[in-house]
Amino acid sequence: MGSIFKKTKSLLKHGIKPIEQGLKNYNTPIIEIESLAIKRSKECIECENFVDEPIDFMAVKDDRIPELSGKMCDECGCESPYLLRQNIKICKYWNK
Repeated sequence: MGSIFKKTKSLLKHGIKPIEQGLKNYNTPIIEIESLAIKRSKECIECENFVDEPIDFMAVKDDRIPELSGKMCDECGCESPYLLRQNIKICKYWNK
């Protein structure tokens, strides 16, 4: 399934709140959230669903966790820099 369809399906299922929270936390870094994002990124980097964002204008550059730049989750279509910085939509592959 294409990236845009995954994004749409995720948006319909979870709503806009996870994206809003992830964007807010990305733009206003909090130590606890950044630490959690770093922990989650170590898990995501090893996942087969951690892929390059195929839609150029949707790719998010992450200066604080460069490994997340331009990456998305191929399971749900979410941009990794935002997904890993929110606590509404929790990935089933993240260890708690």
